[in-house]
Amino acid sequence: MLMSCIFIISCNANKYGHIPNNSIFNKAPDKVIALFKDNKNQVLRMDAVSPGYKYQLEASEKDNSYSRDPLNLRFKKVEFRLLDEMPEGTVLVEASFVDGKGNRLKSSAFDLMRIIPKVDLVDNRRYPEMLMEEFDRFGIIFRKEHQEFTLVKSNLNGQSVLNKNFHRTHRMGLWNNCLDPLKWEMVLTTNDYNKKFPRDVYLNQTRTLSHSWFYLDKALYATLFQLKNPHVSLELLNDYDSLSDKAESIVFDLSDFSPIKVNDKIKILEFGHLSKRPLVALDKEEYYKWQSGLIINKNKIKTYTDVLNFPISLCQFTNRGFYDAKKPKVFNYGWMKNLLDIKMGVVDTSISDCYVRLTFNGVDSPYEIILGNIDLGLLDEQRLFGLPFGINPYPKSRRHNPAQDTINYDKDRLPNEIKPFLICRNSKNKKWVNHQKLGIEKMYVGWESIDREVLNVYMISYERILPVWMCRIKISNKMTMKVRRRRRMYLY
Repeated sequence: MLMSCIFIISCNANKYGHIPNNSIFNKAPDKVIALFKDNKNQVLRMDAVSPGYKYQLEASEKDNSYSRDPLNLRFKKVEFRLLDEMPEGTVLVEASFVDGKGNRLKSSAFDLMRIIPKVDLVDNRRYPEMLMEEFDRFGIIFRKEHQEFTLVKSNLNGQSVLNKNFHRTHRMGLWNNCLDPLKWEMVLTTNDYNKKFPRDVYLNQTRTLSHSWFYLDKALYATLFQLKNPHVSLELLNDYDSLSDKAESIVFDLSDFSPIKVNDKIKILEFGHLSKRPLVALDKEEYYKWQSGLIINKNKIKTYTDVLNFPISLCQFTNRGFYDAKKPKVFNYGWMKNLLDIKMGVVDTSISDCYVRLTFNGVDSPYEIILGNIDLGLLDEQRLFGLPFGINPYPKSRRHNPAQDTINYDKDRLPNEIKPFLICRNSKNKKWVNHQKLGIEKMYVGWESIDREVLNVYMISYERILPVWMCRIKISNKMTMKVRRRRRMYLY
């Protein structure tokens, strides 16, 4: 059975698409206004690419009408129009995606700042943080049923594909792509409940109807990045290899992060590679990527043991946003056999005794991986909490209008002492290690059952294609009781 994934993000979250009455309205920053004024009708226009139906490596299930028509629902033009007024700290635009027939897919008040990365650290550790978060994938989901996106039809003839399919559209997503700081992407999905229920596994009932990649205007991106990160030089982002070399020379000290007051007495129940646990997809993204053939030597990989015994060939994400099987990325995960020493430290914070730091290391392991400031009370059973590498990193997807609940936090509003992080370091000299070179991209954590006694941990590969390492951890009875009490606080 596939496990669905949840990204823990939003308590007291701003309702971004519905501006509160007490907001202080201002014009956009002067530098942003100047950029838009330099363009015709003060609208920024960008070209996009959209793959044809024969593109086989789409990382999700394609709708039957995906790119069937060369013009309808093939969005190859992007337009941003700056709004006249907006709450302080935002840059609101009307974002439009235009297909070959002139139809416009629109979001009327989108805050560009939400998918500009935030660099939290101000010392030399900001270089690793920039690399981890700027070259990661995160974005915003727009819901049709809440009018977060609409379609404005043109008057041109030949709209049969659009007329047949637009009523089935379900979600629009806009992402800051992990490949390049300027490359963004848009995905339009449909839902097909009546056709999906007979399946053996639940795959979120969605299919991709249209997919486009585009480069954001370079001057606009630089301006937005500097507004959000005035302490960071954008020049470092011009050359990935140079930034990586600089970042890997930095000793990543954690002494000023939330201190550990005590280690919990945990028991390791299983290492997946030692138990020869069968390899199964953990979520729908992995499921579809396996079906698309993104694991080139999949026939050799049946268990977690196999993953660590054979070089793994994965399709490479290329410069136009497409996957390429002809030039695969090859990773050797054998070093992870040595990740046999796991510690769970309880973070010294007045907020709760359920915040922990997990350290994965081993006597012969060249690297250590550290997951910090995770609230065990917020984890769930049968749903996995996913965190990419970074310091207080954005999750892969967030709602345009986050749910107003009492259990989760919007990452921008977390107190410094409990901001989550995930990093990889050299075990000996504690210098930061570029996890992308090792072929790992994120970590999943979740309870095995409603008892909240056993924690399942998974490390996920390059491009989130497959899990490469896992373990099962039994926490102490004392910690279990604390977690259960804290969890009940959120059931009102």
